[in-house]
Amino acid sequence: MSRIQRHLLILACLSHALCHAYMLIFPVVLGPIKQQYGFSFLGVGTVGMVAYFCFGLGAMPAGLLIDKVGPKRMLTIGLFGMALSSLAIGLTPSVAFMMLAMFALGCFASIHHPAALAMISMMKVERKGRAFGIHAVAGSIGIAAAPFITGAILSQLDWRYPYLLFALLGLMAAFFSLQLPVPEGLERRAPGSPKLDALPEQTAPGYAYQIFVALCGASALFGLIYRGTLTYFPTLFAQNGAALNGSHLWIGSLTGLILAFGAIGQFYGGVASDRLKTKAHGTLFIFVMSAPLLVGIGFTQGVTQLILCGLLSLLVFTFQPIQNHIIAEATKQRRRGVAYGVNYGLLFGFGSFAASVGGWGIDRFGVHAIYVCMGGVAILAAGAVAAQLILSHRSALAEVNLDPTPQQM
Repeated sequence: MSRIQRHLLILACLSHALCHAYMLIFPVVLGPIKQQYGFSFLGVGTVGMVAYFCFGLGAMPAGLLIDKVGPKRMLTIGLFGMALSSLAIGLTPSVAFMMLAMFALGCFASIHHPAALAMISMMKVERKGRAFGIHAVAGSIGIAAAPFITGAILSQLDWRYPYLLFALLGLMAAFFSLQLPVPEGLERRAPGSPKLDALPEQTAPGYAYQIFVALCGASALFGLIYRGTLTYFPTLFAQNGAALNGSHLWIGSLTGLILAFGAIGQFYGGVASDRLKTKAHGTLFIFVMSAPLLVGIGFTQGVTQLILCGLLSLLVFTFQPIQNHIIAEATKQRRRGVAYGVNYGLLFGFGSFAASVGGWGIDRFGVHAIYVCMGGVAILAAGAVAAQLILSHRSALAEVNLDPTPQQM
């Protein structure tokens, strides 16, 4: 890996950590916002859904822009946009203004995944899975650090201050991005160059898009699990008998500690993706094993529940680096931004409904019921991966039948 590539990977990691940190401030400040404005869980969950939905939906048009403008330039735009949106939330004078700023935050945050992953996938490195894993770990660091930092600030100050702090950090990262050159190979497509399809030529006719649909279906269902569990971890821990006095600092620290296990899972997910011959076997294993853990969280309390949450975090977060590697191998470079945009648009866009629907469920059935339901979603996701494997197998058989070259016995 060259010096410029290392700096670009560092930039992608900084952006990833901040991107998820911005999204994870809200679950910790959810309680104070609910109290200040007199919301129900459904109401405050809907406020969060505005950002989460845009976080997902915006990835699709962002993917198109990335293929035209270039991933590094779009990453810089996203960093500036996230920082200024976070500043606006911290200075919000009303609920309407806050929702508008949350909308902007979600839109700018949606740029990160298609831009950073397209940029990494275009780098000429031997162990691409490891690079995806390092990038994923940075996201987990942001996911784990944000609740801890936010909880520490809330123990002394108003809920607005975490947004102001991360706005400053985001501006620093954005100016760092401006200092980095755009290397050859990451520029936008040259005028007159041929357009390339989103799926590889070697896939047998009639199967390419079916496989991609199954792949994105698994991502969409993973999005429900991801957003549903992360948004309501603090609420779950506040009702846990092992959560001691239930202070903001303790709950934020506990959430950060549990999510820190995800960093380990993401790194080894990247390493495993370099070694797995059929990478979808890894994602199938993740969903099959996640289902009983999610159901167990819903039916336990105390230390047992915390252990299950740690195991779930360790397991579930291995999904993304493996899935990102699958997409890199299944798509052409010139359309990589669109492919990642569609995938993450479904993952975060569809997953955003877990915030509001989960809030509705908590109001009526309690937070534990949400995790039991997520166990069922994990089973559906395993079915989507199984469909992907079956279609890939049929495609391979079709390729053999279409190959005119005589086969050796």
